[in-house]
Amino acid sequence: MLATHAFTHRAAAQTAAALYAFTTSPTAGPAAAVVIGKNGNLFGTTKYIGAFGDGSVFELSPPTAPEQPWTEKTLYSFTGQNGDGQSPVSDLVVGPGGIFYGTTSYGGDSVCIAHGCGTVFQLTPPAAPGGTWTETIIHSFTGQDGDGFNPESGLIMEPNGVLYGTTSGGGLTTSACPYSCGMVFQLSPPLAPGGGWKETILYQFTGQGGDGANPWGSLALSGGVLYGTTLRGGSGACNYFGQSGCGTVFELSPPTTKGGAWTEKVLHKFTGYDSDGASPVGGVIVDSGGALYGTTAYGGANECAIRTGPPGCGAVFQLTPPAMAGGAWAESLLYSFKGLVGCCNGDGATPMAAVTFGPDGTFYGTTYNGGEPCTPQNTVGCGTVFWLTPPTMPGEAWSEATISLLEQKTGVGPLGALVMGPHGTLYGTTSGDDISYGTVFALLP
Repeated sequence: MLATHAFTHRAAAQTAAALYAFTTSPTAGPAAAVVIGKNGNLFGTTKYIGAFGDGSVFELSPPTAPEQPWTEKTLYSFTGQNGDGQSPVSDLVVGPGGIFYGTTSYGGDSVCIAHGCGTVFQLTPPAAPGGTWTETIIHSFTGQDGDGFNPESGLIMEPNGVLYGTTSGGGLTTSACPYSCGMVFQLSPPLAPGGGWKETILYQFTGQGGDGANPWGSLALSGGVLYGTTLRGGSGACNYFGQSGCGTVFELSPPTTKGGAWTEKVLHKFTGYDSDGASPVGGVIVDSGGALYGTTAYGGANECAIRTGPPGCGAVFQLTPPAMAGGAWAESLLYSFKGLVGCCNGDGATPMAAVTFGPDGTFYGTTYNGGEPCTPQNTVGCGTVFWLTPPTMPGEAWSEATISLLEQKTGVGPLGALVMGPHGTLYGTTSGDDISYGTVFALLP
């Protein structure tokens, strides 16, 4: 296993600025990335903020004149009542006609866990400007008969409108995951207007025999094959979440014959030791050569400076496909975080989101902790934005640079991935803490 490390430095030339700061419900701000729409508008979700305190879908419009503030508009407030969803913590996906699709962790028709089992929703734009957006629940999870519950990840959509996603719970209950192992699902659009969406369970994790358990991050689709991560399962002694295993990266291949079963294969089992990562919360992204990239919240080659307990401050990893069919995928760590907190040399810790492709092979991402302290009492840092630059020569180390996030300036605790807009501007979100409310921020090149 190859582990590469690089000296961390503060990139003072970059500037992170809050575009909008939410003003109610501490720790209830955005937990996911934004979507860039027409005219540069940004769309996203909040966990609890909204008219009923159960989450919302929002739109941010850029100013019409320099130095003016961005304008926030709530497109829909979840109620958590009468089958409606509650607590969206995932990215939105845009379908034909500008329709948004997303998931809520709770709510819906069934009560398999407190506050409901979760939903998949559709949000349709108004027919005329200024009209009301229309929300429709297209699936309510039940947690029964193998169905999932508690979707924590966003959706991906095929050109034909089919949606794919994961639930962290539901599916099978085994000795390895007594509270259920989670599953991968497919939602097919109705065959006729007004019809219902059809759910198909593609795979139920077992957490046994090296299989993963409890997927948390979003899926990636490449060549008809689904790729993703599981927070638990696999191998290793990472039992600090109450269940065994340090997590996995998996692929799910479609059936070769109509009506056949999808085939799951574990591509990598994290160990949390020997410089490997542990607990991949975010999903993976796929490059043109089929290599996968992602983050782990824990593990890595370095001791974590900001805490004791789970090993390591997290890492960025690469999985390279085998040269010949049937061979093993090769994993390497591109960077291991140090978790340093301070004004000028703060490194990140605990990356919770997937990385984002940039130009010239650069990767961008966020860490939930590390960087500069938010308050005098803060010892773990407000979080960072980082970027990794590939080496100029094969075998050399990747170079990492960070910008610290500050409470009441840019925000605290980023959980979502970064999104690159026109001219290289990066957009992100922070979830907030006990005294702040979450933000949407921009990082100017």
